[in-house]
This record gives sequence, C-alpha cells and structure tokens, in this order.
Amino acid sequence: MAPNPTLTPTPTAPTRRLKGRRMSAINVALNSSVKLNVSSTALWECRTSAVEEVFDKYKLCFDEYDVDKKGVLSIDAIYAIIKEACGERPQILAIVNLVDAFGSSNSKELNLAEFTTMMNYIGEATELMTPCAAGDDIDSDRKISSSVIAATAIKLYERSKRNTLDRVEEKLSHINSIITMQGVEVEDNNNGPNPMDPDFNSFCGPNEMRYLALVSHNGMKETMMKFVIANKNVIRKFCLTGTDSTMRMLRRVFAGDDTVMFGPSCASGPLGGDAQLVAMLCREQLGGVIFFQDPLDAHPHNGDIESLLRNTKIYNIMHASTTTSATMMMHTLRSGLKNGEPELLPSFFTTLQCPSVARYKNAQDKVIMERVAHMEEEKVDVWIDESYSSRGEF
Repeated sequence: MAPNPTLTPTPTAPTRRLKGRRMSAINVALNSSVKLNVSSTALWECRTSAVEEVFDKYKLCFDEYDVDKKGVLSIDAIYAIIKEACGERPQILAIVNLVDAFGSSNSKELNLAEFTTMMNYIGEATELMTPCAAGDDIDSDRKISSSVIAATAIKLYERSKRNTLDRVEEKLSHINSIITMQGVEVEDNNNGPNPMDPDFNSFCGPNEMRYLALVSHNGMKETMMKFVIANKNVIRKFCLTGTDSTMRMLRRVFAGDDTVMFGPSCASGPLGGDAQLVAMLCREQLGGVIFFQDPLDAHPHNGDIESLLRNTKIYNIMHASTTTSATMMMHTLRSGLKNGEPELLPSFFTTLQCPSVARYKNAQDKVIMERVAHMEEEKVDVWIDESYSSRGEF
C-alpha cells in the first residue's frame, strides 16, 4: 500500500460522508476522487488537470490556515487541521512527529510542498486504516485514532523513501566504481570497464569541433588516466589538447588508434601550460575543459589556474572539475554526438559568453564615451584660450 512514486494519479476509495461536520477544504482534499501520489519534489512537475485539481484543494486548505501569510504552517496550524479532519483532538506528540518526518528543516514548520506530501500520505493511511464500501457512513465506533493515522502515514512515507533509495542505489551500483575510479585498471587499454561507454557513431568529426582540453595535477594523473580509459569512446570523438604530461598520457592510452586526433600540446602547468590554454580559449579554440585539480596540494602556478577557471566561466564553455561532474559531462557529450543534437554541446561549435559580459562591455563603452566627451571639452577650452590669446585679450 506504499504510495506509487510515479507521477500518475490513481483513484482512491469512494468518498466518505463525514457525519455532523462541515466539508472544509481539508475534508475535500482527503476525500478527493484523485490521489496525489507524488513526492514533494516531483509535485511541482505534475501538470495533468487531475493532479492540479487535487493540488488546488491542498493549497486552499494551506492558505486557509496560513493566517499570517508567511508561506509555512506551524505545529499549531497542523494540529488544527488534523483535529478538524479526524474529528478529535490529536496527541501533540503525533503532530510533532508528523512535522519532523515531512519537514525539511528544524524550524518545526511545513511549506506548501511538504504539507501536500504529508496530506497525501495521511490520505493513504486513512484509506488503509478505514476501508469502507461506497455510500457507507464512518461511524464513531469505526473511527481510527488520529495518532494511529499519523504514525501510519509516517511509516508509509519512510517506506516509500527507502524503496526509492534502494532503486537509486541499485542503478548507481554499476557506476560508483567509475565515478570514484576504484575499479579501473590502468593497464587495461583495450576493454574499458565502463558499461555505459559502448562505441557509437558521431554526427560530426573531431576536426569539425573545437578542442577538448584535459588537464590534471600530479596527484590526479592516475585518476585522469583511469577516467580516460573508462570513457575513451566518447573522448576519442574529439580533437584533444592539454598540458604536457596529460597529452603524453593520452597518446599512451590511444596508442595504435589512428582515428584519434591530437591538437597542440601545451607546456607543463607550472611552466605556462595553463596560460597557453587560456590563450587558446580566448582565441575561440576550446570547446570544453576537464580539469582534475588536486585540492590537497599547493601549486606554484595558482594564478594561472585561477585564470583558466575564470576564463572558462567568461567564455561559458563546458567545464568539469571532478570525476562526478566529468562523468555527467560524458553522458551529455555522448547524447549530443550520437543523436545529432549540437545544442547539448554548443561551446564546441560557437562562441558563448557569460551573461555579465554584455553588462561589462556596456560599462566600458560608457567610460570611453565619457572620456571622449571630456577630451572634446578640453579641446574647446584650449581653442577658446588660444583664440583670446591671439587677439591679445589676456
């Protein structure tokens, strides 16, 4: 009976008639013909009319009790909602447990998304605990304690989260070693261990795109080699450049593969290699950079490193600095090249800029215009002085 994690709304038990009580917003929401079986994150992505209808009812209830319009409900407000929905005074500890379970902070408050998730699971718990046939009344002797319903809702929610995490963990299990570079053999250059790196046909050749630069500090050289071996079928689709030792490593990994294209080799980082990459970037020759920095070591060329990282931002190119972000970058590059979608890797085809560059250029133009205007005023003053002087009026 755990809520379905998909975004598909499912029907609930028939609407129950609540004796002797008005059908407030919360009663309507709990007894709606459509359940909202989504997580608080996925809630905002739902766009079907049925889901929107249920969400509107939850929001109506939320707004009714959000008297100070701060966008959150306190424990007192949740207490009042549960009291009205269940027709009894709930235990305060049960309400505290609900807020702790469904809230994402220690503020003892719920926002709209958290409240919607909570009410969804309370509805699921109510359906589970009090099944009844269509048209039946909920008699007092059949009522279930609000504390029991709250506890059941929490258990359903926790079980749903565990199931989701188990599914995620199962899907990640075969790539964790790739991301951490723990299961990659440096000597195995022929059969990469990454099951997500089969060979494929690219819609364009390496010489039709800008360079992909690979850089790694001494403490990350082995990690870079393992990463290249694990993702070689994507990396080999680009014309490669980088600093001296990384380029030598690339030539070793792709030895015997005549299809791999290599661009210029830059000097070692401390000898100006990073600065050379910055120059290539400014000349619109780089489309992406994979830079594995060693965060636990000092670097004498730190200024060059900062310059390279800064210019990757200025020119808005694809950039990855960790094995995790680089792995995600490989997925994007593969999809773009395999499916003929250059919009997934635009910096390899066209020149981009950080959005703040336009503002900077406008400010520079303004400074130049002001300076030109000032120079013109100075010229006028000089002309006037010379004119008066020539007429002997000084």
